[in-house]
Amino acid sequence: MLSIEEILALAEPNAEFTELQQKSPIRVGAWNKKTDINQIRGIMAKVLEAKVAAKPDPSTLPYVEEDVHITVRDGTSITIRIHKPKVVADDGCPVLVAFHGGGFVIGDLEGVGPLCQLFTTLGGIAVNVDYRLAPEHPFPVPVQDCFDAVKWTVDNAKNLGINLSKGLLVGGESAGADLALGVARLWIDEKQTPKLTGIFSSISGAVTEDTAPEMYRDRFLSLKQNASAPVVTADSIEFIKDMYKPDPRSPVAYPVISPDLTGIPKTYFQACGLDPVRDCTLIMEQVWKDAGIPTKLDVYPGLPHGFWALFPQAEFSKKHQRDQKAGLEWLLHKDSA
Repeated sequence: MLSIEEILALAEPNAEFTELQQKSPIRVGAWNKKTDINQIRGIMAKVLEAKVAAKPDPSTLPYVEEDVHITVRDGTSITIRIHKPKVVADDGCPVLVAFHGGGFVIGDLEGVGPLCQLFTTLGGIAVNVDYRLAPEHPFPVPVQDCFDAVKWTVDNAKNLGINLSKGLLVGGESAGADLALGVARLWIDEKQTPKLTGIFSSISGAVTEDTAPEMYRDRFLSLKQNASAPVVTADSIEFIKDMYKPDPRSPVAYPVISPDLTGIPKTYFQACGLDPVRDCTLIMEQVWKDAGIPTKLDVYPGLPHGFWALFPQAEFSKKHQRDQKAGLEWLLHKDSA
């Protein structure tokens, strides 16, 4: 694992990002205990409306999308979006079941859409899950919704054109990464088949100072070091916990406290250097390696949580997209370690 000095150096601000941020008329306010989640949702609803209106003609795209309603364990209906390449392999496709970010309190199917669309370019089918949100539905409801969506996908694989032997991946960004990790833990605990073959975990926050293994606790530095970082702050993390209410004793919320990591599949990680949850990923990746789980890690020094959404045309965001593609390819390559 990186030394303390090397970890701290990751927070040195990226010069290109700093310049773009100074020139940008858009200011992203970090959440805190005074945040009105309903107001944020109202703003996000307008953003979603604009995104949908700006979507290109579906006939011009190399993939197709279909929204489907499925029933989860308590009888509630949730929406999933199935992303397929227009040309599906005769012997079926690998699948990625993906979960959006948004601190467990906001977010929608558009959030992780780019990742799902990217997966279709690799010949895969992606299932994008619109799970229920906190605070109305705190832990463990969102992770249970996501688990049930994976179960539905497996049960309906043949009809969807999915070949599970080619790959059964779960993944997400930010809160979605936490959910993917939690689903993987549940999938093993409930002895589901077939086994998951990979996890895509981008900027997860699923480690705390208390849940980090004692031997790595001195490496849990980012929450204090990046307490006032752009986009997400230490106060934002507290706000999210207050809304989501994860059980600090649950390996589903915090997989690093699992007494046994047997069965956790190979995992691709991403971490941002200027992010309060940076060291959640750095520590988890080391715990995975200690357990013999194959890992691949990309770190973005000097960049904040979810930077690619702020400046998608910047070179660092283009690199991030290339890394995402390479990470998915690595997860799909059965013989890679």
